[in-house]
Amino acid sequence: MVVYNTIKNTGIHATKSYYVNYYIKKKNSKQKKYIGKYHYSGLGSGNTRYKKITIKLSKSIKASNYYVAAYVDTHKTVSESNETNNYKTGPIKSA
Repeated sequence: MVVYNTIKNTGIHATKSYYVNYYIKKKNSKQKKYIGKYHYSGLGSGNTRYKKITIKLSKSIKASNYYVAAYVDTHKTVSESNETNNYKTGPIKSA
């Protein structure tokens, strides 16, 4: 599965390195399944990073319509003034 990331530092300070954790879930389900993570180096204040990554899905994930969820700084290692903008979902179809 290919995931296109856009990560923007809207703060006034540069960030240290951080991870983005990825999950998949069904549309109306609260349960999510961890599918991987990616490490990013720091990001300057006001800067945006675009990154394409590939995540190999487990064979146990059956073909269906899912949502992929990305959580930036899941373990809250980066000090932020707004911790509510670190999550984004989007639809995918696994084959």
